[in-house]
Amino acid sequence: MPATVSALGTEPEKIFGAWHNLRQRLGDAEMAHIPYGAVATCTLMDKLGAGVQQLMAGARRFSSAAISPQDVVACNRETARETGIPFVSEAQDDIARRILKG
Repeated sequence: MPATVSALGTEPEKIFGAWHNLRQRLGDAEMAHIPYGAVATCTLMDKLGAGVQQLMAGARRFSSAAISPQDVVACNRETARETGIPFVSEAQDDIARRILKG
């Protein structure tokens, strides 16, 4: 195992979250030929997919086509400044103020 990986553990099943799903799909023999970088990429994609699912559920949007820019906020000011996405505490602030004022 490469030093960069072995610093996290000695068994790939304990290091990579996607290991078990990949092994189930591909089988033990094929897993011996899969580079750890590919397994790490699959693990990252799983995490990104879970994040998108959480975003969609929180926004009550149940298809990716239904997500709009108004459903996304920046969680830190640097991201808001660099992307133009509103900061979480400032997003839809005008609507909240109108509701509170009645």
